[in-house]
Amino acid sequence: MNIRALYHNIIVSMRTTTNVFNAVKKLGWLYNKLPQFTTGIKFKYPYPIGKINLKVRSNRGADAFIISEVFEQECYWVSLNNITHIVDLGANAGFTAVYFSKLFPSATIACVEPMPVNISVLKRNLALNKVTSVVYEAAITIKDEKTLMDIGDKDYANKVHNIPFGKSMDHNTLTVDGLSMDTMLKKLKWETIDLLKIDIEGYEGILLTQNNDWLNKVETIIVELHEGVTIDIIKNATHKYGFVHVVLKKGNWLLSKNEISDSRR
Repeated sequence: MNIRALYHNIIVSMRTTTNVFNAVKKLGWLYNKLPQFTTGIKFKYPYPIGKINLKVRSNRGADAFIISEVFEQECYWVSLNNITHIVDLGANAGFTAVYFSKLFPSATIACVEPMPVNISVLKRNLALNKVTSVVYEAAITIKDEKTLMDIGDKDYANKVHNIPFGKSMDHNTLTVDGLSMDTMLKKLKWETIDLLKIDIEGYEGILLTQNNDWLNKVETIIVELHEGVTIDIIKNATHKYGFVHVVLKKGNWLLSKNEISDSRR
């Protein structure tokens, strides 16, 4: 065992949980010493996140990696005003949705997630943290049609099959419902999306470039780009819809129709 890593994890666990009991639970989770599903590790982070209650999985570090990105590295932090409608594409287990709910407590969040293994955990995390939300059990697609997904080797990195972007996979596949942005907006009855988060393993190269007039209704996008998708492709596709402010922040690209502030809330 790496003693230095263990000491670091002990310190971080004490700092990011509400008490010793939850710190021990977090350590057990990090070292895969807990059952596959553990409901209710109570975390704490600086304002405005505060205390949160998360269902996590001992899934070879997948959930731990995402939680570190979202809550500790704050890769989705953004300073915006008057945020009432947020869409989370590739919502996974709901960690980013919970984060956004703390940044923007007045917002309603629509989560889109196709994988059954994630959906039950997503719904539980939204409920545990009283997030005002709606969940669509589907992959986001440019047409409303059944879609074949490549299943990643962890509980993330699942991607639409046979697209020219994202990692090449040779794993199992799963057929899921496909949901277009236009149809989702009609279901939601939203006139605008204030913040659109996209982490869809390469499909962003298709979603943002084809059948994309719905971009007229979006104010700000935060997107993780994957293999084969360049920021020039995205800028060329979105510029005509008013996305003229483009900034790279902690591995994600922020595109906005309004000037982007760097000030912390």
